[in-house]
Amino acid sequence: MLAELHAESGIELRMAINVSAIQFRHPAFLVVLRQIIEESGIDPSHLELEITESIAMEDTAYVRETLDALHDMGIQIAIDDFGTGYSSLAQLKTLAVDRLKIDRAFVRDLRKADADASIAGVVVQLGRRLGKGVIAEGVETEAQAALLMGMGCLEGQGYLFGKPMELGDLKTWIGQHGLQPRGYERVHGKEDDQREDRDVRPGQRQDPDHDGKDAPQDQGIAE
Repeated sequence: MLAELHAESGIELRMAINVSAIQFRHPAFLVVLRQIIEESGIDPSHLELEITESIAMEDTAYVRETLDALHDMGIQIAIDDFGTGYSSLAQLKTLAVDRLKIDRAFVRDLRKADADASIAGVVVQLGRRLGKGVIAEGVETEAQAALLMGMGCLEGQGYLFGKPMELGDLKTWIGQHGLQPRGYERVHGKEDDQREDRDVRPGQRQDPDHDGKDAPQDQGIAE
């Protein structure tokens, strides 16, 4: 499906796939994953596997070895629902992880007065210090998106950008929005029960003549 979307739209989407603890620990996990990638013809750099904090913090040697192997394949890694578990920061710093996903409960609790001191704000600062990207889950309002962008969280996922939809509807949605849905830049497909969520990047645009600096859209999210 991802290869089909790339071919038809000309847009390089990143698809996030949840990996369960049972799947991650299966002896044939890497072998099966390589086989799927080869058979589907997708570019592994467009895949992002999501694991939970509990998976990332258990059996350090096996986790590190597996994550390194995934990175060698070109696959990106995100820690899902970050902030709900008990991460060791020393261990997190050494793992081949690209992004931290802020749990939707912390996004829902965001308030303008204490945004920077909120758990979401702390995760954004932590990600910046560790050199990891940060994605906010469950973004449903433009007010939430504005607060997150103000804290430096430049990617979000939630109903503000698009609800789960069938493949045909997703193709139509991509054709209508391209890389700039609601003034946001990046469209990110997430495969979950054969449904799609979109992750997008606030307040920026992608332009062939763009000089690489961030530029707000005319239809931004600021209140």
